[in-house]
Amino acid sequence: QYLVSLLVPKSNVAADLAASGAPNAYEGARACLARNDVERAERLARSAHNASPADAARIALLMCIETLDPSNQSDDAIRARIAEIDKALRREPMCIEALHYRWKLHKRVENHAAAMKDLARVVQLEPSNLEARRELRIYEMRMRRGSMTMQAIKSELPGSGVRAKTDAPPGLLEKLRHKG
Repeated sequence: QYLVSLLVPKSNVAADLAASGAPNAYEGARACLARNDVERAERLARSAHNASPADAARIALLMCIETLDPSNQSDDAIRARIAEIDKALRREPMCIEALHYRWKLHKRVENHAAAMKDLARVVQLEPSNLEARRELRIYEMRMRRGSMTMQAIKSELPGSGVRAKTDAPPGLLEKLRHKG
């Protein structure tokens, strides 16, 4: 099982929540993660997950935080957590937070095609998400420059307007399309 222990003493949660300054465990976990207080973030994320175990955003946050533990940083460990987020997204396919955390994990294991698809979906669902838009633009620039190949992407990504680069060199028409 991916979760070692879901039980978090309530006294720790109350102290962690107070230290985070957030109104609930999920927001507290996010705040602590942003401050790089990983241990407290993990405790709060587990508490949030216990309160709502089927919520895709809470699952994704916990999976992302778990990969920060040195014992969970192997590609296999990260892929196992991506699989858990995949399950959650099958139940809630439009969960922006779950897509957000999953693209970050895909990026860590250098599955750039999947990361880019998740980014494109986040931008499609939430056009005002500046971080996702910026990351998607970076991927697109790298593809145009040829510094990154995206073998798994065979067609245009939704909403990106850029055709993925494959291992084959682009033809003249493809080069002209990207110049304009």
